[in-house]
Amino acid sequence: MGHKLWKTCPLGEVAEVTAGDPAPQGLENFDPAGIPFVRMQDVGRYGRTTSLADVKDRVSLETSKRLKLFRAGSILVPKSGASIRLNHRAILATDAHVVSHLAVISAKAEVDNRFLFYWLCSQDLSSIAHDADLPSLKTSELARLIVPLPPLSEQERLVRLLDEAETLRRLRARTDERTAELIPAIFHEMFESSYSFTKFKLSDVCEFITKGTTPKSSDIKDEAENDDIPFLKVYHITDDGAIDFDTRPSFISQQLHNGPLSRSKVFPNDILMNIVGPPLGKIGIVPNNTYTEWNVNQAIAIFRAKSKLEPEYLLYALRSPNFLNTFLSKAVGVRQLNLSLAQCREAEILVPSLSIQREFAARVAEGRAMEEKQAQSQTRLEALFDSMLARAFAGEL
Repeated sequence: MGHKLWKTCPLGEVAEVTAGDPAPQGLENFDPAGIPFVRMQDVGRYGRTTSLADVKDRVSLETSKRLKLFRAGSILVPKSGASIRLNHRAILATDAHVVSHLAVISAKAEVDNRFLFYWLCSQDLSSIAHDADLPSLKTSELARLIVPLPPLSEQERLVRLLDEAETLRRLRARTDERTAELIPAIFHEMFESSYSFTKFKLSDVCEFITKGTTPKSSDIKDEAENDDIPFLKVYHITDDGAIDFDTRPSFISQQLHNGPLSRSKVFPNDILMNIVGPPLGKIGIVPNNTYTEWNVNQAIAIFRAKSKLEPEYLLYALRSPNFLNTFLSKAVGVRQLNLSLAQCREAEILVPSLSIQREFAARVAEGRAMEEKQAQSQTRLEALFDSMLARAFAGEL
């Protein structure tokens, strides 16, 4: 809405609303020294950013001539796929080409581009998207959205306030990233910088190494009924070694869990690794809260530590670059890379004394407690920013 004295108009009147180009195919179109080509994952890496410059791909100068070039300051909005629901937004920090799945909004003189960016951040575009399974937006629909237009001086004042809040949010996110790097750094300091520890095959230090079983799709439920068992898939394993089960939960019956799928039961502190990819080599630890028993699909290997191995140590030993890079290089397959259980059992890790492992586990616990406090702080900052967005465009700031 906006302040009752502000004028309003369709977005298409104060900005050019267009879309990028289909991604070029073939390695010959790309050049590490070429022009940035922004894909959906580049925007998704940040979720929301006022300065998008770091991209995975760059196109050659010859290919660049065939594509639309968008100026720095252009606003990117996902117009297809799940990112619509996530409300990702970005401002280009440099001239770039853009994939066709992104809408590109270029502000005209009568509107501040950062004001427009923040206004778009306040809009949940999933409400106007088509097709619930694969959301999509037309640029013509974006162009018809009604934008509040206070005077430029007021736009600039609101942008200054929102920039300050965004800076706090970004600093908090950077601090969180550094904290997430702390535990791997501790592992490297305690273990990988020393060669005095003995190597053991994983089969010697694990009670067993096996893999999951996948039932018929009709046997997997989105919601639990009665005493159903949570069923873990590869996408539940997060990049930081945790299990995110709340986002897309799935369940199987007790009958399946205790019957045909009994060999793939997992318990708290079991270590999971996906051995069929892509992606390949995501590794996480089963949490010791909420559920006492879980089950996993056939793409996931299960490692259960013996008493001489702390589960937290095993988790980070498997996640360490020294182990993981060597192990993943042994994957085979044409359409789909995979690692065998035999390769899992034969792989070797350094095994220090149990007392040193326990010291490491205690430091991990301290790091996790710090991460939890920071997550709570981040949640509060996000809520504050969302509140400021709502108030800004209601004319209440």
